[in-house]
Amino acid sequence: MIEYRSQPGTGLPQYKVRWKGYDYDQDEWVNYKDIDHSLKKDFWLNGNKGTTNSKRPVNKKMWQNGKGKSREETLRMIATERDRILNPSVTSYATIVKAPVKKLFYIDNTLSYNHVKKPYVMH
Repeated sequence: MIEYRSQPGTGLPQYKVRWKGYDYDQDEWVNYKDIDHSLKKDFWLNGNKGTTNSKRPVNKKMWQNGKGKSREETLRMIATERDRILNPSVTSYATIVKAPVKKLFYIDNTLSYNHVKKPYVMH
Protein backbone atom coordinates (compact mmCIF):
# COMPACT_ATOMS: atom_id res chain seq x y z
CA MET A 1 0.00 0.00 0.00
CA ILE A 2 1.26 3.41 -0.82
CA GLU A 3 -1.37 5.92 0.27
CA TYR A 4 -4.50 6.52 2.36
CA ARG A 5 -7.43 8.86 1.67
CA SER A 6 -11.14 9.28 2.16
CA GLN A 7 -12.99 8.72 -1.10
CA PRO A 8 -14.08 12.02 -2.62
CA GLY A 9 -17.82 12.49 -2.37
CA THR A 10 -18.48 9.60 0.02
CA GLY A 11 -15.78 10.00 2.66
CA LEU A 12 -15.20 6.23 2.81
CA PRO A 13 -11.63 5.25 3.75
CA GLN A 14 -9.52 3.90 0.89
CA TYR A 15 -5.95 2.72 0.42
CA LYS A 16 -3.99 3.02 -2.80
CA VAL A 17 -2.51 -0.36 -3.66
CA ARG A 18 0.39 -1.15 -5.96
CA TRP A 19 0.03 -4.74 -7.00
CA LYS A 20 3.13 -6.94 -6.98
CA GLY A 21 4.59 -7.21 -10.47
CA TYR A 22 2.69 -4.17 -11.81
CA ASP A 23 3.77 -0.59 -12.53
CA TYR A 24 2.47 2.57 -10.86
CA ASP A 25 -0.02 3.17 -13.68
CA GLN A 26 -1.88 0.06 -12.48
CA ASP A 27 -2.28 1.36 -8.90
CA GLU A 28 -5.85 1.16 -7.59
CA TRP A 29 -7.85 2.73 -4.78
CA VAL A 30 -9.30 -0.10 -2.68
CA ASN A 31 -12.03 0.11 -0.02
CA TYR A 32 -10.54 -0.25 3.48
CA LYS A 33 -12.88 -3.19 4.26
CA ASP A 34 -11.33 -5.19 1.40
CA ILE A 35 -7.80 -5.00 2.86
CA ASP A 36 -6.49 -7.30 5.58
CA HIS A 37 -5.88 -5.57 8.93
CA SER A 38 -2.25 -6.76 9.06
CA LEU A 39 -1.49 -5.00 5.75
CA LYS A 40 -3.03 -1.74 6.99
CA LYS A 41 -1.09 -2.04 10.24
CA ASP A 42 2.16 -2.58 8.32
CA PHE A 43 1.41 0.52 6.22
CA TRP A 44 0.93 2.71 9.31
CA LEU A 45 3.99 1.29 11.08
CA ASN A 46 6.46 0.99 8.21
CA GLY A 47 5.04 2.55 5.05
CA ASN A 48 6.02 5.84 3.48
CA LYS A 49 3.17 8.20 4.34
CA GLY A 50 4.57 11.22 2.52
CA THR A 51 1.87 11.14 -0.15
CA THR A 52 -0.87 10.53 2.41
CA ASN A 53 0.20 13.58 4.42
CA SER A 54 0.89 15.86 1.46
CA LYS A 55 -1.37 18.81 0.82
CA ARG A 56 -3.64 18.25 -2.16
CA PRO A 57 -5.61 20.65 -4.28
CA VAL A 58 -9.34 20.39 -3.59
CA ASN A 59 -11.91 20.42 -6.38
CA LYS A 60 -13.68 23.82 -6.35
CA LYS A 61 -17.04 22.08 -6.84
CA MET A 62 -16.46 20.05 -3.65
CA TRP A 63 -15.94 23.27 -1.67
CA GLN A 64 -19.09 24.79 -3.16
CA ASN A 65 -21.10 21.70 -2.17
CA GLY A 66 -19.69 21.83 1.37
CA LYS A 67 -17.91 18.47 0.98
CA GLY A 68 -14.35 19.78 0.90
CA LYS A 69 -12.12 19.34 3.96
CA SER A 70 -9.83 21.89 5.52
CA ARG A 71 -6.18 20.94 6.05
CA GLU A 72 -6.89 20.43 9.77
CA GLU A 73 -9.86 18.15 9.01
CA THR A 74 -7.73 16.12 6.61
CA LEU A 75 -4.93 15.67 9.14
CA ARG A 76 -7.46 14.72 11.83
CA MET A 77 -9.03 12.14 9.46
CA ILE A 78 -5.60 10.63 8.76
CA ALA A 79 -4.74 10.49 12.49
CA THR A 80 -8.10 8.87 13.30
CA GLU A 81 -7.53 6.08 10.77
CA ARG A 82 -3.95 5.54 11.96
CA ASP A 83 -5.12 5.29 15.58
CA ARG A 84 -8.02 2.99 14.62
CA ILE A 85 -5.59 0.57 12.97
CA LEU A 86 -2.73 0.75 15.49
CA ASN A 87 -4.84 0.94 18.68
CA PRO A 88 -7.94 -1.18 18.08
CA SER A 89 -10.57 -1.03 20.80
CA VAL A 90 -10.70 -3.98 23.16
CA THR A 91 -14.02 -5.39 24.26
CA SER A 92 -14.01 -7.22 27.56
CA TYR A 93 -16.75 -8.84 29.59
CA ALA A 94 -17.06 -11.42 32.36
CA THR A 95 -19.69 -14.06 33.08
CA ILE A 96 -20.20 -16.17 36.19
CA VAL A 97 -21.62 -19.63 35.50
CA LYS A 98 -22.91 -22.14 38.03
CA ALA A 99 -21.51 -25.57 37.09
CA PRO A 100 -23.34 -28.86 37.75
CA VAL A 101 -20.78 -29.74 40.46
CA LYS A 102 -21.70 -26.54 42.31
CA LYS A 103 -18.38 -24.82 41.55
CA LEU A 104 -18.30 -21.35 40.08
CA PHE A 105 -16.42 -20.73 36.90
CA TYR A 106 -15.20 -17.27 36.00
CA ILE A 107 -14.99 -16.78 32.26
CA ASP A 108 -13.04 -13.78 31.10
CA ASN A 109 -13.39 -13.21 27.36
CA THR A 110 -11.02 -10.53 26.16
CA LEU A 111 -11.39 -9.97 22.45
CA SER A 112 -8.35 -8.53 20.80
CA TYR A 113 -7.26 -9.78 17.40
CA ASN A 114 -9.57 -12.81 17.89
CA HIS A 115 -7.78 -13.91 21.08
CA VAL A 116 -10.03 -15.48 23.73
CA LYS A 117 -8.82 -16.59 27.15
CA LYS A 118 -9.93 -20.06 28.23
CA PRO A 119 -12.21 -20.51 31.29
CA TYR A 120 -10.64 -21.48 34.59
CA VAL A 121 -11.96 -22.69 37.95
CA MET A 122 -12.11 -20.28 40.88
CA HIS A 123 -11.61 -21.80 44.35
